[in-house]
Amino acid sequence: MACFSAHNSSNIISDIISDIISDIISDIISDIISDIISDIISDIISDIISNIISDIISDIISDIISDIITNHTVMEEVMEEVMEEVMEEVMEEVMEEVRMDSMVAV
Repeated sequence: MACFSAHNSSNIISDIISDIISDIISDIISDIISDIISDIISDIISDIISNIISDIISDIISDIISDIITNHTVMEEVMEEVMEEVMEEVMEEVMEEVRMDSMVAV
């Protein structure tokens, strides 16, 4: 009977040690898997946010450049029209002065 009790005690201790080792291994594996999943999710979210910010900045810069080009083109057209008007006015005044001078000379 004493032999059975010692053998039984040995099995109980072995089972307890096995359970403790199993729990420790399970916790370690769970922590590793959790860290890996957390890193993957963090990387994915970081990439998504980075891409969104990059797209927004790219769109803003593109819009600004487009506006600058458009405004520059519009300003060139306006300046051309203004210069044409000024030249017409100047030519009319010069021609009128020439006519007046030629009338006075006659």
